[in-house]
Amino acid sequence: MLTTIASIVAGVIGVAIIFLGARFLLAPQTAAAGYGVPVEPAQAQASFGGPYPWLYVKGVRDIASGIFTFILLVNQAPHVLGAFMVAATLIPVGDAAIVLRSGGTRAAAFGIHGVTAAVMLAAGAALLAA
Repeated sequence: MLTTIASIVAGVIGVAIIFLGARFLLAPQTAAAGYGVPVEPAQAQASFGGPYPWLYVKGVRDIASGIFTFILLVNQAPHVLGAFMVAATLIPVGDAAIVLRSGGTRAAAFGIHGVTAAVMLAAGAALLAA
């Protein structure tokens, strides 16, 4: 039962992170504001290679992370998925640090990225315990 719930949580996180990654590719300024570090309209151009290419890098990274999650879900590898989820917890922790160092709010750093890290860690631990 716990494995099923943790797998569902991992799947929801996978879908969410793919959606967020797509936002960084399609609407980088809006996505950056949701990330916690808004950029000026002129800085987030609608083509790759604008002055803030990190917006697109984050989008590609997020989409790939979501796909990795689904590869592990489809192959019914709960222990490997759990290990991946625990390791991938470093991503939202790093994102929180980036938000804080870039002048973003503590609410965004801890409320968005901190909560994401905690949920990922809990799901990963539950899958490892299966």
